[in-house]
Amino acid sequence: MKRLKSDDVIVVEGIHDVDKVRQVVDALILVSHGTHMSNDFLNQLEALSQTRSIVVFTDNDTPGKQIRRKISERIPNIKHAKIRNKQSKVGVEHASLEEIKDALLNTITFSDNQSHLSMNDMFTLGLNGQPYSATLREAVCYHYRLPKMNAKALLNALNHLPYSYEEIKQLCQNLSSHP
Repeated sequence: MKRLKSDDVIVVEGIHDVDKVRQVVDALILVSHGTHMSNDFLNQLEALSQTRSIVVFTDNDTPGKQIRRKISERIPNIKHAKIRNKQSKVGVEHASLEEIKDALLNTITFSDNQSHLSMNDMFTLGLNGQPYSATLREAVCYHYRLPKMNAKALLNALNHLPYSYEEIKQLCQNLSSHP
């Protein structure tokens, strides 16, 4: 597999994650060393974010989510890379090189702009109040690289993603027609 080259700064949880990600991409990779990140580390990320994009690439477990949250609170508009695997326990260290490459090529950025969707829209889209809503929500979450969510949490997440109602509607229609 040809290695990617990136000017982004990639933040991972541990040294084993660094070893795995380095097999896929040539980039500056920093280690958070878990949830107890120092102010010096956060200051370093903040300084780097003035000239480079920050990609947070952590596991989809509680510590990984805490790291994402802490960095997001300090640095707006970071990119999130997530392993797309239906087995939510797969972390960066144990992911395949293809899964890591896919995650890095498909980062998402959450916006501060509250969007346009309401709970009524969630019903209209089939994401709430329908017999198939849970399955459709799971498919939408998988598509957007989000953890499984209930309707209220997904509404909040969708309102922070840079997609229009029409784009989300089209996705829901496509997913509903292809079980």
